[in-house]
Amino acid sequence: MAATPEGKVKKEIKKVLDREDCYFYMVVPCGFSTVGFPDFVCCIPTTITSEMVGKRVGIFGGIEAKASGKVKNTTANQRRALEEIHAAGGLAIVSDNAAFVEDCVTRIKTKADITRSIPSEENANG
Repeated sequence: MAATPEGKVKKEIKKVLDREDCYFYMVVPCGFSTVGFPDFVCCIPTTITSEMVGKRVGIFGGIEAKASGKVKNTTANQRRALEEIHAAGGLAIVSDNAAFVEDCVTRIKTKADITRSIPSEENANG
């Protein structure tokens, strides 16, 4: 089947994102999707330069929520996606409590600390 004009553009965008070591995900629209959500959601790895200091930069986050005590119960696909997000410079965690997520977000906002990845030993044991 021939690609649509938009499909051809998406294919080229994927190549760019791959080449730039970005984590990305293409959202599949369905009845539960957010109207107007973009075709690509991505985390673009960026090194902060002196010219960027003081400017607002967003950091992509992937949070996998689990029931209390079930933090280690992630699937291989969930771990792979979170590891790819972390490798691209995003926050990637599994959490069974909101306090841990709040702590991670605070560390990012105050120290640009994204050292926690999944499964976090600190969170997995607590």
